[in-house]
Amino acid sequence: MLATKDHFILMASSNKVGTELWSGYTEGFNVQTTNAIGILCTGEVSAFLRANNTWDAYTDAQAPLALVRPHFNDFGIAAKTEVVRFSCIVPREFHVLEQYSELSNASFKEIEKIQKTKETVDVFQKCKYYETRDLDTFEIIKQELLNVSDYISDSDVEIEGI
Repeated sequence: MLATKDHFILMASSNKVGTELWSGYTEGFNVQTTNAIGILCTGEVSAFLRANNTWDAYTDAQAPLALVRPHFNDFGIAAKTEVVRFSCIVPREFHVLEQYSELSNASFKEIEKIQKTKETVDVFQKCKYYETRDLDTFEIIKQELLNVSDYISDSDVEIEGI
C-alpha cells in the first residue's frame, strides 16, 4: 500500500492458485468504492461479479490488462496461476473509507501523514488479510492457521522499471 501525492495504490501479489486479490464487497459496509483503476500486471485471474448476494463467474483474464469500473464493490478476482500481481489505484482520500481503512495496516503515524500531508507514504506492514477462493464459485475456502511463509516480505516485492 502506497499513498502518493494524489492517489492511493494497493498492490497484491500471489504465489498460490486461488489467492483472493480483490473482493470489493464487504457485508455491512456502505458502498463507497468508485472510479477505481485495476491493473493486472502479471499472471492470470478468474473474475466474478456479485449480484443478489451470490458471486457469478464473469471472465478469466490474463496480464497485461487494465480494468476501469465505476464500482469495484461488486467485483472479485482470484489468482488462477501461481504468479500473479494486481494493483488498484484510487484517489488518495479514499484511504479513510471503510473498505480501504479495513484493509490497511497503516500505523497511526502513517494514517495521520496520509490524511494531513501530500507526502508519499509507504505503509510498512503490508499483509492484513489472506483468503483463498474457489475458482468456480469465488466462495472462501476455510484455511487452517497460516504459516509465516504465506506472507510476502517487502524485500520480495519489486516494481519493474524502478
